[in-house]
Amino acid sequence: MKLLMAWLAAKRWRLSVLHLIEMWVVWLPCYFLFGQSIQAATAGVWAWYWSRKMTEVRALVAGPGHLTAAWKAGWFPWQWSRDLQIDFAVPAVASLGIALWAL
Repeated sequence: MKLLMAWLAAKRWRLSVLHLIEMWVVWLPCYFLFGQSIQAATAGVWAWYWSRKMTEVRALVAGPGHLTAAWKAGWFPWQWSRDLQIDFAVPAVASLGIALWAL
């Protein structure tokens, strides 16, 4: 496990690509929960990652345990770091690709 974590940490883009695997963990339950709706599953992935990255920015601004103090931070992608933007974009674009492919 340490070897895998060291390999992932060596390049930042590898962590972003891991979000593709995680995307399926979010996408599939949303797909089945909302009556096999591809659009709902795609919206679920977008909502999941948007809120996750927003929370990460708030945690960086306010510090651990004080998220309410930074409620204005992180609402928009231009307030995020480049790495957080990529972490959001990779699964968002992949889930959008699934939705467009299914049309």
